[in-house]
Parts: sequence; structure tokens; C-alpha cells
Amino acid sequence: ETHYNSLGLIYHQMGTSLKELSYYKNANEQFAKAIDLNSNYAQAYENWGCSLMELGKKTNKELFLLDALEKLLKNIELGGRNYNCGCAYALLKNKEMALARLEDSLIMKEISTEFVLKDDDWKLYFDDQDFVEIIEKQASGH
Repeated sequence: ETHYNSLGLIYHQMGTSLKELSYYKNANEQFAKAIDLNSNYAQAYENWGCSLMELGKKTNKELFLLDALEKLLKNIELGGRNYNCGCAYALLKNKEMALARLEDSLIMKEISTEFVLKDDDWKLYFDDQDFVEIIEKQASGH
């Protein structure tokens, strides 16, 4: 089992490197291999989801965003972070779920309000009153 976990880590690291170089399809293959070896690898699900989100934004294909959301929800189920799941919901224009995940991630201090305001995944909501209220509430510490 240690061998599989080590190999899974290597695939995950390769996927992360490929994602950072914008080789999303190749990265996704590596994340899939990592998860084949360890189906409870939360970080691999998160990075796979982020890679799929980037591919969805690059190609304007909702299918990639839906696939990303599936991976990001699995990441949360395994104890991972909420923030990127919120981003996927935002890109899919599901305001209620996007803002719920955003607020959770801010409450749990996964991310700062400053980061959110610089993240283009949220640009559709920058002028939305509910979004603004969440940001102001968290920025003020309430």
C-alpha cells in the first residue's frame, strides 16, 4: 500500500506541474491515475477540479465545469476546502451555491476577501449585493 500511495503522490505532483504549465488535459490524466491508486486523495480531487475549471474557462465548455464541480465536491466530502467549489458554482452561474461555499470558505479562513476580489471567477458577482454583503461582513470580522 505504501508503494501505491507513493506512486499516487508522484502522479499528483506531475499533474500539478502540468496544470501550472497549462497542460490541462495531460494534468487531468495524471490526477486520474493518482486517484485510481488512492480514491481518498482529497488534494488530487481538488487539483483535478481546478484543472478542469481552467479547461472549462479556456474552451467555454460547461461540461468541463460540471466535471470540475463533481471533483471539487468529492474533495470537500474527503475533508478538503470549499473555495474552489464555490468558484465552480460561480462559473456555472449558480449564485446560491456559489455564495454559500464562498461564505463557508471565508468563515473557515481558507481564503482572504482580498484574494476573492482579485479572482476573476467571481467577476459576475462583483456588483451583486449579496456577494458584496458577504465580503463586507467577513472583511469587518463579523
